[in-house]
Amino acid sequence: MYQITTALDYMHSKNLIHRDLKIENVLRDSNGVFKLADFGSASSFMPPPKNQEEVQMVAADIIRNTTPQYRAPEMIDLYKSLPIDNKSDMWALGVFLYKLMYYTTPFESQGELAILHGY
Repeated sequence: MYQITTALDYMHSKNLIHRDLKIENVLRDSNGVFKLADFGSASSFMPPPKNQEEVQMVAADIIRNTTPQYRAPEMIDLYKSLPIDNKSDMWALGVFLYKLMYYTTPFESQGELAILHGY
């Protein structure tokens, strides 16, 4: 986990977020070193949307580029007007650790609506 948290810390120091941290996006090399992968969803920190048009644009981007089970509350309810930043990756890291321990993500056994409203 140290390598993953170090990679996230480096990204966050550059005001970048991964936005799709999940077990499938962590690789292990032949020396046993874990590497963060799949930066296709990465973006800079995102301020809260200012109007309905921005909400729709950000929502479409989130739906296309993130995994529902790992989405932070501020990515699900854009009307709370919270920034999408390093805290969003920390949420995903918590889900990641939960899945390592329990082989499932929180709320997954209760269905898709529970995933979206379980926080």
